[in-house]
Amino acid sequence: MKKPIVAVALGALTLIVAAPAFAAPSGWELERREQWMEQRINQGIRDGSLDRREAARVQRELRSIRMEERRMRSFHHGRLDERERATLERRLDDLNQRIHWLRNNGERAPWR
Repeated sequence: MKKPIVAVALGALTLIVAAPAFAAPSGWELERREQWMEQRINQGIRDGSLDRREAARVQRELRSIRMEERRMRSFHHGRLDERERATLERRLDDLNQRIHWLRNNGERAPWR
């Protein structure tokens, strides 16, 4: 009976100790996601899957997210707390879904 409990406890301890090693460096994850979304927007403009109005709307939202991140970091000497990071991640998730939908909704500008 004690062996399974000890094994579970050791497994949990291993995960707790190893988890920080798998975490991305502070700030890298958000910045990389923002760059990737910007690339997707630009690709959508080039291939015609985003028209000018759609592209402007998602670029404006991405710019707003970046400004909010800068503002949040300015309050904490360049760092984000977990709640702020979660807020930005949620906004990036929403924007990602919007970009995906806009690029794949099947509507193409008639002049392209």
